[in-house]
Amino acid sequence: MTSFHKFALKQTYTCFFNSLLREISFYQIKGKAVQIELPNGELTLNLKRASLVGRHEYTGEFTYLQKGQIQKLDFFEVLDILLPHLFKNPKNDQADLIQIFKDRVQNSFHNMELSFSQRQLDIKKILNEPLSFEKAEQSLFIGHNFHPYPKMREGFNDEDYKKYSPEMGGSFKLTWVGIASAHLKQFKAQTFEDVSWTQTLARFDGIKTPEGLTPVPLHPWQFKTLIKAGRLSHYPLTILGEGEKDWYATSSLRSLYSPGAPYMLKFSLTLKLTNSIRHLTDVEVVRGMQVYDVLHSKKGLEFTKNHPEFEIIAEPAFVGLRDASGQLMNDTLVVARVNPFDEKSQDQIVVSTLAQDHPFEMENLIAAHVRKLSEEKNISLKQASLEWFRQYLRVGVLPLVQAQANYGFLLGAHQQNLILKIENHLPVKGYFRDCQGTGYNQKGFDFYHAEVPSITIENGNILGEMGNILFAYYLIINSTFNVLAAIAQNESVTEKELLAELRGSLEDVRQKNPADRTFLDYILDCKEILQKGNFFCSLDNINENTTENPLALYNLIPNPLFTGARDATV
Repeated sequence: MTSFHKFALKQTYTCFFNSLLREISFYQIKGKAVQIELPNGELTLNLKRASLVGRHEYTGEFTYLQKGQIQKLDFFEVLDILLPHLFKNPKNDQADLIQIFKDRVQNSFHNMELSFSQRQLDIKKILNEPLSFEKAEQSLFIGHNFHPYPKMREGFNDEDYKKYSPEMGGSFKLTWVGIASAHLKQFKAQTFEDVSWTQTLARFDGIKTPEGLTPVPLHPWQFKTLIKAGRLSHYPLTILGEGEKDWYATSSLRSLYSPGAPYMLKFSLTLKLTNSIRHLTDVEVVRGMQVYDVLHSKKGLEFTKNHPEFEIIAEPAFVGLRDASGQLMNDTLVVARVNPFDEKSQDQIVVSTLAQDHPFEMENLIAAHVRKLSEEKNISLKQASLEWFRQYLRVGVLPLVQAQANYGFLLGAHQQNLILKIENHLPVKGYFRDCQGTGYNQKGFDFYHAEVPSITIENGNILGEMGNILFAYYLIINSTFNVLAAIAQNESVTEKELLAELRGSLEDVRQKNPADRTFLDYILDCKEILQKGNFFCSLDNINENTTENPLALYNLIPNPLFTGARDATV
């Protein structure tokens, strides 16, 4: 077994079991072990460290007690014993679902091992060197740490994975085509002034467009996929060729960045990542476009002025091809995202990369900054940990809470959508990206619908209680719980102490009588809160993007912010 195999295996079973334990009730933690009760025996997962927020650390020792006999198991033997017992209702295709699921776990594990081997020198450097934006985006080696197969790329072969996945550290060129505007569907925010944004980007990329045609950028892998499927056969396409610039996949894979480009780009990809085929939809891209106009409204400008420590990266335009009947082809959509990061940008790092376990079992990136902060300011590791977390709350969490409570818009700030600028080892500015899941509460609708007519009740993103549930999952459970768990790994401060800091910050906002306090009441006063169940969604092979009721994928977990949780000791 190579060291890369060992390290990839550790991250695989850590993500797998932590996602599972968030969704089942038939287990208990006793001392340094998780005990899962199965119909025919008891599965034990030995722990290195238990976590109040569910981010447990495992030793890699697994045993199964059956009829008085204890059997040691490796991870894949655990899957064989465990998976048949996890279906809530017996299914005729259960065996097929198990095989699909196991194949995806194996694919994710294989991809991790590839990236750990390919990037071994870079992985060792990320703790000690400033990171350009593209290098930071290429440093998410593990992915969603509460998912059973976080690095699954269903649709890529190894060659595709090496070329197009950010964690492999490469770059590639865009494919450009020229199309008559009659074959396109184009929209832009009403306050966005670059009417010919694709032409602006084409000039940047060294592409010359024949008169009468609109240049359209395509992800090269998606272009090949569309051609192979015959999706472009009815078009009088003019192939304009490859662009001149290098483009880098960001941590989300289907969004691309090129240093100096006026825009980043987000594409549809006919590729399954985690829970869904990654096709954009017309509803999503319109919602992303709305945010640009919201930020240019009277109330939006007020938010920006009051929060210079936070920036929302808007998506003001999109383009897609029409099919033979004139309907938008979702698998051809591309979104323009404002690009605030230039060639000189350093240490603007997505939260998921900051908080991830180090692939080679060294300290995580937050812990490294905390340690250096402690050394440079000559303060204790505990003081540095608390200072780092308070700064994270100030620039990364509280502006988003204020956006919901006093400005009426809810941003899906999970840890891959939230970027922190680090200076002198502390977060000094927060950025939010990926506006396509943005929602509004009733106050938000009242604030914006007159200035932004596309915001309507019928649009489907004017949200009540569901908005609070989604917002709490993304910002608190997904992002902030992972940040505090990452900090607590240095053992100078406990998760309990950091949860108290978080609760205190949220209580301060509530005490100031915000316009809408329903989110704060939910996250502070409920004994249980809802989290997105990635494990059973994956096991049942559900495409998250096409499910009618998003909350059907959610399940209740104990709320560690509830005051009764203060008795916990982790």
